[in-house]
Amino acid sequence: MSSEPQMAATAVALVPTWKAALSKASGLFILADGVAIPGDWEVKPDQWTGDTGDMVFPNPKAIPTPFARAEATRLVLAQIDQAFNHVLALRFRDLLLGVAAGVLTVEPDDLASPEHDNLGRALLQVDRDARYFCQLKWRGLSYGITYRTSLFSPHTRRTREEWAALAEAIKPLEPDALTLLCDWRASLERARRWNPEVPLCEWQRGVNEVLRRAGAQPSEGNARLVEDARLVGPAHLTLPTGLNTEPGEPVRAEPVYLPSLQRGFAARLLTTCQFKPREEPDKQAIALCDATQKTVARIRLGQSGSDGNSIALGMGSVELLDTPKVPAAEAELWVSGRGGEPGIVDLLRPVVLALQKIGRPVDGEHVLAAPALYPDPIRVLFERGRWPGEGGARAAQSRRLAAALLQAGGRALDGATLERERGERLQLGGTAAPVTLTLVDRLGEIAINDFRALGYALFAVFTREAEPASALDGQLAMADTLEKLLEHNADRPLEPRKWVYDLVELPPSERLSRRVATLQRFLRAYRSPQPGLPRVLDRAAQSFARWASGRLGPPPKDGEAGGRNSDLLPLGRPSARAINVQLPTGEELRLPLDAVEG
Repeated sequence: MSSEPQMAATAVALVPTWKAALSKASGLFILADGVAIPGDWEVKPDQWTGDTGDMVFPNPKAIPTPFARAEATRLVLAQIDQAFNHVLALRFRDLLLGVAAGVLTVEPDDLASPEHDNLGRALLQVDRDARYFCQLKWRGLSYGITYRTSLFSPHTRRTREEWAALAEAIKPLEPDALTLLCDWRASLERARRWNPEVPLCEWQRGVNEVLRRAGAQPSEGNARLVEDARLVGPAHLTLPTGLNTEPGEPVRAEPVYLPSLQRGFAARLLTTCQFKPREEPDKQAIALCDATQKTVARIRLGQSGSDGNSIALGMGSVELLDTPKVPAAEAELWVSGRGGEPGIVDLLRPVVLALQKIGRPVDGEHVLAAPALYPDPIRVLFERGRWPGEGGARAAQSRRLAAALLQAGGRALDGATLERERGERLQLGGTAAPVTLTLVDRLGEIAINDFRALGYALFAVFTREAEPASALDGQLAMADTLEKLLEHNADRPLEPRKWVYDLVELPPSERLSRRVATLQRFLRAYRSPQPGLPRVLDRAAQSFARWASGRLGPPPKDGEAGGRNSDLLPLGRPSARAINVQLPTGEELRLPLDAVEG
C-alpha cells in the first residue's frame, strides 16, 4: 500500500442550477435553446451590486476560456440601458473609445495560426466560430480581444489603475472619437447592417448606448469617417444580413472594420498613391516608396493558412509608415498601371477577389454605401472618385492638376466642380484603350493652365514656330531648338511639356501681346461648336488668346459674344492649310496654319 497522502476530489458546477441537457451544437455557451444561456443563469438587473457593478452570476472566472468574459459582456449589453454602470459595460466603453480615438492598436489574429499551437486548437474545439479575433493593445499590454457577439472581451488581468490610465489617454480625443463612431454607425445603417434588436447583435446595443449617453452626433456628410479615419482590424462580428428589417432577420459573423481616428488619413493615403507600387513577396505586401526609396506605406496581402478567410486576417489593410518626400510638381497617381507596369488597382486584384469570395461586390454602389466593410485602399479610392470605372478607362490629368488635387485632399473632380471651374473632360483612344482626360485652367485659387499651355502649343504650330520633327518620329517640336511641345505618350496624350506650363505662368511678351490680328485668325481657325476634341481645342485657343493679349477675364460661354473679349472675336479669313499630327491614342489632330504669316 502506498504511503503517499491521498488527494480529495472536488466537483465544481460550472453552470449553476442548470438541470436540462446541453445542446450538441458547437460553442461553449450554446445550450438547450441553441441561442443563449436561459433561465435562472441569465443576469438580472437586481444582480448588479455595489459601486463596482460586480454581478452575482455568471462569474467568468469559473469557466476557463477567454470567451467566458465575452459572453458575460454580451449578457450585460443585452440589458445595457439598466446596466450601464456595470464594470463590463464600463470596460466596453473604454475599449470602444480607445479604438475610435486611435489609442488602442487593433491587430487581427487567428486561433488556427501555428503561433497558438495546442491552445489555439483546444479553443477552436470549444468555439469554432471564434477563430478570427483581434488583439487590443496599448503600451505593450493587452487590454482585451474582439468577439463576434459582444464586440469586446476585456482582459481580466488589467488593474483599475491601468484602465484609468487608458481612460485618461482617451479623454482629449473623446469628442472626435464619438463623432467618428456616429459616422461609422451611419454607414452600416445605410447598408441595412445595423439592427441592435436582433439576437446575437447585442454589441450594437452597446455602441448605441455609449453614443446616446454622450449626446454624440455624426459630422456633416460623415466627413470625420471619410477624411480622418483609418479602418482597423477587421473584427469578426455578428451582423444582420440586411435581407429584411424584421427583428428576427438572419445574422452572420463576418469581417467588419473598426474606425480609428487619424486626422488627414485619407488625403495622406492618396499622397502615397503617387508612387509606383511594387510587390514585396517576402513581406506578402504591396510597398509604396517615395522619391528617396523610403517605404512610406505598405498594403497587406498575406494570410496565415490556406483555408483561412484572408479578409478576416487583415488582407488589404494599409499602414502608413512615414511622410513621403516628393516635389509637388511631380505628383501623379499610380492608381492605374501605365507603360505596361501595374498600378495599385492591378496589384489589389487578390484583395478584390477575396472580398467577392465572401459576398462583397467591389463597385461604387456597395463600397460607398458601407465603407466599413472594405479595407482602406479600396474605400478611399472609391470615396475620392479614383477607382477606375467599368470598361477600364484610364484617368489622365496634367501633373499640375494632380498636384493641386492632392493638396486639396486628393478627391477627383466631379462633374459639378468641373463645370464651375469651366473645365472639360475628354475621352480619347476609342474603345480599345480609352483615356479620360481632364483639363482645367484654375482650381479655386490655384492656377493650373491646362488650356492655356495647350493653346500655346497650338499657336506655335499656327505661326510655324513649331512643326512635326522627323528626328522625333513626327512629334511636335520648336523648329529652331527641337524642344518637344507635348509629352506625347499614352498616359499624357495631349499634355504640354513642363517648360510650356512655366512659360505661360509668366506675363506674355510685348511682341506677343501686339499680335492681335494673328490671334484673331488663330481663334477663327479653331472656332468649333462640336463637342469633344474640337471644343477642347477651341477652349485652348480662347484661353491662350486671352492671356497673350492681356485680357484675362472669364471666357465667353458657347454662343456668347461681347464683354472684355469683344475685340478678340475671330475675324478674317479661315486658314487654308493644315498639318496632321497623330496622337499616341490614335486620334489625328488637324492643326491649322496661318494663311498670312505662312
